[in-house]
Amino acid sequence: MREGRPVLNVLEQDLQSFHDIIKFGGVPYERKINSRIVTTWKHVDEMIEAMVGVVSGDLETTCLYPWDKGAAIVTIGIGTRDTQWSIFVHHPESTWTEEDIEKILRRIHEASQDCTMVWHNGKFDVLWLYVQYQVLFAIDFDTMLAHYNVDENSLHDLEYLSSLYFSAPKWDIPLKEKQGGAPAEKIAHYHAHDLYYTRNLYFVLKKKLDADPKTNRIFRQITMKCANAFVMIEHRGMFLDKKKMVEAEKYLREQLAIAAEALKRWGDINWGSPQQVGRLLYDELGIRCPMKTKSGADSTAESALKQIDHPCVADLLKFRGHKQQLSFFIDGWKPFIAGSRLHPVFKLHGTVTGRLSSEHPNCQQIPRDPRIRTIIGAPPGWTLVEADLSQIEMRIAGEVSGCRQLIEVFQRGMDVHWNTVLNELERYVGQAEIVCETARVARLLSRAPGFAEAIQILRDIGPEAAADIDPVWKELRKKAKAVNFGYLFGMQWKKFRMYARDNYDMHITDEEAQQSRIAFFETYPLDKWHNRQKAKARIDGFVRSLAGRKRRLPAAQRGDDSFEEGEALRQAINSPVQSFANDINLMVLLQMREEFPATVYQPVATVHDSILQEVRNDYVERVARRITEVMRQPRLFKDFDINLRVPLEGDVKIGPWGAGVSLSRWKASQ
Repeated sequence: MREGRPVLNVLEQDLQSFHDIIKFGGVPYERKINSRIVTTWKHVDEMIEAMVGVVSGDLETTCLYPWDKGAAIVTIGIGTRDTQWSIFVHHPESTWTEEDIEKILRRIHEASQDCTMVWHNGKFDVLWLYVQYQVLFAIDFDTMLAHYNVDENSLHDLEYLSSLYFSAPKWDIPLKEKQGGAPAEKIAHYHAHDLYYTRNLYFVLKKKLDADPKTNRIFRQITMKCANAFVMIEHRGMFLDKKKMVEAEKYLREQLAIAAEALKRWGDINWGSPQQVGRLLYDELGIRCPMKTKSGADSTAESALKQIDHPCVADLLKFRGHKQQLSFFIDGWKPFIAGSRLHPVFKLHGTVTGRLSSEHPNCQQIPRDPRIRTIIGAPPGWTLVEADLSQIEMRIAGEVSGCRQLIEVFQRGMDVHWNTVLNELERYVGQAEIVCETARVARLLSRAPGFAEAIQILRDIGPEAAADIDPVWKELRKKAKAVNFGYLFGMQWKKFRMYARDNYDMHITDEEAQQSRIAFFETYPLDKWHNRQKAKARIDGFVRSLAGRKRRLPAAQRGDDSFEEGEALRQAINSPVQSFANDINLMVLLQMREEFPATVYQPVATVHDSILQEVRNDYVERVARRITEVMRQPRLFKDFDINLRVPLEGDVKIGPWGAGVSLSRWKASQ
């Protein structure tokens, strides 16, 4: 079975392909490929004249990163109805000068304004053209992203899709050859296939999108608009404070050396070898192993080590932490820095839920450690502004579940994690001394109030004011956050123990985990919503978000109580929430780019439910206020017929990432 394709469909497709090959004496579509190398201005004129209607575009390049030293475009390809044109740029057989290429590109760009420009992973190609030649093409339709919207579970590469829909043979050539290490004719023949099938996929995938108006709306209004927006976001990149980066690298190397020295007392082994570490910990030191790997071996993963209370393990975790930060966030960044900017790649098709992912480097995994995050800031004359959708998944869960208790929390303007803390304490009259004393100090009372009155005072003052009085409240809210996010989507208590340990450094007993789950569902009775989502997935094989994004879950219909079925049912609950949170974030980003010109406003990244943006100094207050308004009600809500009962809110921080302050504090410092 090929990934994402039922066995029956595969058989039918293969039988049809065999029938077509026999009937036509070969693959029928292959006969229509007409590869031409553009070597004269007459060829250019003919190509421009042929650019009518649907036109495909594609590049071959010497590498993946357009800022690399020596990075160059090998061929520029244009696919028209009858011909696939290849213009060789960086190749021994090229007949064109750089000045010629610039003229040709300007003519192609002008002609493209009256065409539907189709690309496969167009963000890559369009970014390269913009970096190398400062010519910005439109991505009118992207076949990779179109197929992602049609079937997020399947593969999206061009050769696979061409085989799936057109019975195309494999045509790929070795990487070195397509990067310019083969004769022009061979590269052009390869390139012609890319152009031909990209153009033809447009008609197939457009028909599939048109058949599902809600999916088509997501594709047109969000996916394609973001494909064009992220060309500019990746081009801009994230500004790095080089001084802070040098300081962070120096500190981490010093700490790594100290940690390595501390490990020497435990033995002279390769601390990067799981086998050697396992033998030392579990055989020589006699530590009981808390976890096994899938193969049954003693685990030395971080999740296992965090369960061990031993000085050797503490030294090892410090060593690993410093080494990881160096390799991931200092050394790992260096290959992707151009000048003073880091240029990550954002993948609009990176997850099955619709959430963006990123690579080179992965912005979603940059730690909250201010030493690392504050390296990312803004250049002189500009200020970094982070806008974060506040508690967005809990808000969306309240909306889609209809849970009265959860909806009321947000309608009253409360912090949901704070509400969980206080409900838990109120239920068991817990931490009575701390509760009453914090309330007394907050209200400047001569004596502590009663417990019920104190709880109400804490509800009124909120978590920040309580934490200013006693730091224990910050830790209690952190635990409540783990509980909320852990159980929101139906996590069982055994898994919650591991989740809380690995993500929040919380170490709780089995009994505490079981009680926390009971308490959560008493506070927020979400069981009916969970059951509704599972039933829908079992009946339909898919669920949708409030924006209409479809999550296809065929395994939910297996009915065999398998791991795959259980995972699909879990995704039936969390996917619509996570995908809608992401779509709101993207709606905000698109609207802000429309409202503010690039001369004063430049988004540079999205990280989970937040947007990082550089704002010209004289526009900081205006942008901060406006984005707060847009996060509450993006304009696209109207186009998507979205009306929420739960109010949305956003938090804005101004200044280097991880050290930003609120708008009021920022204004006070000016």
